[in-house]
Amino acid sequence: MSTSLYERTVRARLVPTSDSVSIQASGLRDDVTLGAKSDYSLFLGARHAIKAGVDLTLLRLREDFSFDPRETESEVAPFNFRGRETGGQASAYLQDQYRPFKNFTANLGLRYDEYNLVTNGHAFSPRLNLAYSLNGGRTVLHFAYNRFFAPPPIENLLLSAQLGFNRQPPRIARSNHFEAGVRRALFDTLVLRLTGYWRADKNSFENTELANVRLFLPTTFARGKAYGLEFSAQLAEIKPLGLSGYLSYTAQRAFQTGPVSGGFTIEDLGAGERTVAAFDQIHTAVAGLTWREHRTGFWTSAAFDYGSGTPATLRETDGEEMLVRLPDHFVANLYFGLDLLHHEQRSVGVQFNIENLTNRVYRIAKESEFTPVQFSAPRFFSGSMRVRF
Repeated sequence: MSTSLYERTVRARLVPTSDSVSIQASGLRDDVTLGAKSDYSLFLGARHAIKAGVDLTLLRLREDFSFDPRETESEVAPFNFRGRETGGQASAYLQDQYRPFKNFTANLGLRYDEYNLVTNGHAFSPRLNLAYSLNGGRTVLHFAYNRFFAPPPIENLLLSAQLGFNRQPPRIARSNHFEAGVRRALFDTLVLRLTGYWRADKNSFENTELANVRLFLPTTFARGKAYGLEFSAQLAEIKPLGLSGYLSYTAQRAFQTGPVSGGFTIEDLGAGERTVAAFDQIHTAVAGLTWREHRTGFWTSAAFDYGSGTPATLRETDGEEMLVRLPDHFVANLYFGLDLLHHEQRSVGVQFNIENLTNRVYRIAKESEFTPVQFSAPRFFSGSMRVRF
């Protein structure tokens, strides 16, 4: 049995502008989390690994904000807000890793959650994961189903409920997630994985910025959907050559469907109207290759990152808004290092990095109609030293 108590305190201050023209906003947020967790594990032979536990959380939120758009066009009227709420969540779960025969493993679980803070709800969440191995474990087929119960984040939760449409707070998200795939090991050094997934959400979560004051409030939409295909290859180090590497590619889509079910928003999304989610980057790929010379401790690595671009709403010169997709990007990074005394218990390592090697500055995202397009960092040099003893 393992039992732990924990506490977390977060304080965030919003400092107002000093000029007399821009939007004036200030605030202070204090979040306190108190909790107790206890887990019990029981092993019954080689077939059952049972685990049960409880998680009790007390949440205390304190938020004070003021907002004045001054002469700036804003859909939000001036306000002064003071919010105080205390609530929490109680959860319990039971799971079993069951091996009915040598090549088959089933992870079965059931979780119960009860939540009460600004909004309330409860749910049972079943979990199922099946894996079957072939060829002495070199090939593994797997399937998983998870039902998730996800309360809204506590950051600026009270203000979002106050400004929400018809004073509706952000809702609890409930999701069904399916996943299936295959894993294959080749030549003792290369592992290939292919996984497909599909997820459907009720009260899909998103963040909305309040005007242009860098304050983000939780918002929930009626429904959400995401699906995709992931492929990855992992190359373990080939000792005679000192080479290792990885490659990962994801093709996915993510949508949210109106209307807004709770929380603050500036979007006028009608019932049944669908829009792409802010994180809907259709194609994403990362790759890396490392060479290591063990005798001297020298190593070098190259990493590559490709993204096809995220959606953004841009305002045209005539005032009309248009949904576009930001341009794609390809970024290369180089890393060099030297491990000294690497055969000893004590070690010293130095590293030098060149990130965004070609100095390709690209547009990352546009968080809302109030903010300009955000750009990536240009070419960046850095170094570090690590001492272990």
